[in-house]
Amino acid sequence: NAIIRGIYEELAIPFRQIGSLVVASNDEEEEVIHTLYNRGIANGIDEADLEIWDRTRIEKEEPNLNENIRKAFFCRTAGVVSSFELCIAAAESAVKNGAEFYREFEVCKVEGNTLYAKDGRAVEFDYLINAAGVHADEIAALFGDNSFKIHARKGEYAILDNSKSDLVNHVIFRPPVKFGKGILVSQTVDENIIVG
Repeated sequence: NAIIRGIYEELAIPFRQIGSLVVASNDEEEEVIHTLYNRGIANGIDEADLEIWDRTRIEKEEPNLNENIRKAFFCRTAGVVSSFELCIAAAESAVKNGAEFYREFEVCKVEGNTLYAKDGRAVEFDYLINAAGVHADEIAALFGDNSFKIHARKGEYAILDNSKSDLVNHVIFRPPVKFGKGILVSQTVDENIIVG
């Protein structure tokens, strides 16, 4: 969060700090949002940037939320960026700073400090960062690390027409569950609404 707020202007990407809400409609979910609040404090987020909202404040700030929402955990520092523009800007910056990209490089083995692709290409490295996403466990296994297994889950998102841009004012989450953050409703940097 702090990093993106520090570099979005340098990378010339849009960023909007709109804050986020994790909403609760029952006692169990209220416990979760209080846990998230305490975790934020423990992680060094300024206490002035974290709040627990009651129903009156929720109705004032987010009048379109379901009336069953009783409490909400608000984090002022949350924001939205264009993930596409961020990735492109980061790649461009990396190239300007000497990075080389190897596309379609499906790693099949590692020997010493050399990665080999299925098509026979090889790349030597001094340091390796495993950023293979849903294949990170496969790359880790090539280095003898079998301590985790990725079980990928897919989500679906829809972008609503601009005529619905006032539907919500913040990033809205349900309390997290075992398999992830669940449903999201948010404004985008372009002031559309994303639902997923």
